Amino acid sequence: MKIGDRTGIARSSSRLASVWMSLRNYRKAKEYLDEALATSTEIGDRVEEAKCCGRLDSLFDELGDNVKGKEYYEKSLAMALEIGEEI
Repeated sequence: MKIGDRTGIARSSSRLASVWMSLRNYRKAKEYLDEALATSTEIGDRVEEAKCCGRLDSLFDELGDNVKGKEYYEKSLAMALEIGEEI
């Protein structure tokens, strides 16, 4: 990853969120996912944006907030269909 590589930063943040989720530190995972989602949205990386929404779906499901999880799942699905990418 090069200095200033915002795509790499977004992907790394998303992967770190997955690590925090596996450690059941959902607050920290959400921080990293929010950062990754914001960066992905800002730079127009729809694939990573959809993946972040999918991970947020999983995070909220783990927290028992299925309504919020469903919102992120629907966003992820809509983006995947729009860009023709399997997420």
